[in-house]
Amino acid sequence: MKIVATLALACAITATADESPNNRGLRTAAEAADAGFTKYFDQAAFSAQFPGAAALYKFDGLVEAAKKYPEFANSGSEVNDKRELAAFLAEAAHECDNFKAAEEYAKDTYPESKYCKPDAGPCAAGHRYHGRGPIQLSWNFNYIAAGKALGLDLLNSPETVGTDSAAAWQTALWFWMTPQKGGKIIHNVVTQEDGFAQATDIINGGEECGPAAPHKEKEAQRIENYKKMCAALGVQPGSKMSCNQFVNASLKHFRKHDDDNGTTHHHNVVSAVMPAKTVAPTPTPTRAPTTAPPTMAPPAKRDPKTLSEGQWTVDEVRQQGG
Repeated sequence: MKIVATLALACAITATADESPNNRGLRTAAEAADAGFTKYFDQAAFSAQFPGAAALYKFDGLVEAAKKYPEFANSGSEVNDKRELAAFLAEAAHECDNFKAAEEYAKDTYPESKYCKPDAGPCAAGHRYHGRGPIQLSWNFNYIAAGKALGLDLLNSPETVGTDSAAAWQTALWFWMTPQKGGKIIHNVVTQEDGFAQATDIINGGEECGPAAPHKEKEAQRIENYKKMCAALGVQPGSKMSCNQFVNASLKHFRKHDDDNGTTHHHNVVSAVMPAKTVAPTPTPTRAPTTAPPTMAPPAKRDPKTLSEGQWTVDEVRQQGG
């Protein structure tokens, strides 16, 4: 009896220790694959939403990547977790052509030095820092920062982001969970009533947010994607999805590289990843049948007579002394 009692006491002490604040994070990370957003979404659901997704974008890769950021869509609130997952997938889908683009489509049309900014960090010879992964991580200093946070040598092996599913998703979660413009963290604001609008403002506000934004049609596509993802997850998207109320200045501040203001420089690639010679009208959203989950509409494609969005980014940095 004494042995049994001793064992019971030891188990109770161990259980209490495991619930301590220091150990809770370890438990959450270890359980991330069996908790949080995986209760609401899986590979089959991802494939149904994004039937043309590149091999890089395996949902299992996202599950593995989330072990680095166990707080992602894992708050314990079903509504908040579903909204965050919906927002993350909607924003990422807009950045990488509905997960079809593992890398920028036009990556071979410009020199190796295009996304190398020597005054912001070193560049490894023979490597390119063009857009890769769900958020199309780009520029040498972003690869360096992401690699440092994730424990990956992305300076010397940037190609990893375009070939390793878990690493690709990790860079997207790094961006999502790390302070960006104005010190905001998307993860911290995205479940607020206007959280999706704030996420869009942080990602590409200067082009899409505010009454005078030059590309409101892109924001409209993001909102449509978000609404469809919320429908697939069975959660209401909220009523304040548009970032029209935000001042149209965020992108100009945001895209200045980080030695100016400590802000990560993000390259928005919705148009940059689209083939320059392809022209197609913006598809009209249609109501999905109730027997199948709705699929994401492809982003609008640019008129080939105008500059690609990637070129805009470079020009804008130059205009700001970048």
